[in-house]
Amino acid sequence: MDDELRAKTDEMLEILLEQQDHLHELPKLKAVLMEEYRPGIEEQVRTFYAEHGEWPVFKRNPNGIGLTMGTQAEIDQLLPPPPSPPPPSPISEEARRIGREDKELRTALRNAHFSPRRMEGVEIWAKRIGITPEEFVDREIDGRVDGSEGEVFRVFRANHGRYPDHSEINEAAEEWSKG
Repeated sequence: MDDELRAKTDEMLEILLEQQDHLHELPKLKAVLMEEYRPGIEEQVRTFYAEHGEWPVFKRNPNGIGLTMGTQAEIDQLLPPPPSPPPPSPISEEARRIGREDKELRTALRNAHFSPRRMEGVEIWAKRIGITPEEFVDREIDGRVDGSEGEVFRVFRANHGRYPDHSEINEAAEEWSKG
């Protein structure tokens, strides 16, 4: 039973962590996160087994972050997901370079995601994976500038003449998805 519990726990952790785009560049961080979250996930899997008498089955959320956990019968009965939105137009290498060099965009992303309270956690994670907090934040922001979030911020700026603040991120994402 312990081997099955460990396997199901690892399966759930892998699904959850593979959805974090930046982790493919930081394997040490992924390993730390696996160990950090393993006890809680293991408890969820153990509780599911105790309640249902079978190991859980996982289904990835096809249009975002997360997963559904249930019995095989429950998973089989899930409705198909709504169609995903059309992919964003590809970002040219020139646009990526400009985004990386756009200090205003980088500052907006930093302000939206790295409050002083969150920086305490960044310091802990950076130390655990052997880099400075500033390197950690820069890597996070590089990933966001090059990814869809940079595009979300640029669309918001085009519509409003400024970048969104932390309270407007969801509004900005909605505007971007309506394209």
